[in-house]
Amino acid sequence: MSHIIISLDGNIGAGKSTLLTEIRNKLHDIHIVDEPVGQWTALKNAEGKNLLELFYEDKKRWAYTFQNCAILTRLKNIQDAVENLDSTMKAPQVIITERSVLTDKHVFAEMLRDGGDIDPLEWELYESWFNIFGKKYPVRGIIYISTSSNTSNERIKIRNRHGEGNIGIDYLDALDNQHKKWVESTNIPVLTLSTEVGISVEKNIEEIKLFIERLKGMYA
Repeated sequence: MSHIIISLDGNIGAGKSTLLTEIRNKLHDIHIVDEPVGQWTALKNAEGKNLLELFYEDKKRWAYTFQNCAILTRLKNIQDAVENLDSTMKAPQVIITERSVLTDKHVFAEMLRDGGDIDPLEWELYESWFNIFGKKYPVRGIIYISTSSNTSNERIKIRNRHGEGNIGIDYLDALDNQHKKWVESTNIPVLTLSTEVGISVEKNIEEIKLFIERLKGMYA
């Protein structure tokens, strides 16, 4: 196997981007695929509102559109990362993605469907997309950041990212529950970490290194 894809998951504001920065700084042989937030916010309507803003303002209107955009941009970026790997390497190369198409489907899209924001016809179309393209780059491991909704909410307020002003604690609670439901039911190996105050970054990095070695042993 030429590559192993690991999905870094967790709630909005869980600390994924911060942990990815630490991985970049300390694990230099890992390839990172960031979440394509910039691509989502670059898409704007005639009034200048970006797709992420529109989604949080009116989920029922924009949920299907946004989820299609999410899966397409994510797949394209993963495809680019795989194509740019060193083909001369014999050992499997590791790609860590900030979330994955599995997260899109089993956390965000399913929650929106269950809440009535994606209707049955839209869901059928979404599943068609997923079944054709979503399994092309299988996820071999999941690093899940378990963080309280209150902590996530405080971090969202502090970073003040454009487009996230309408995220409420109820939505974060629902996402937290959906994440846990998914990682507890999947057959994919899961490493659970915390980024709460007082948790050592160095300890998390060591846990990640051991997890990666375990996956390499499984798929070498």
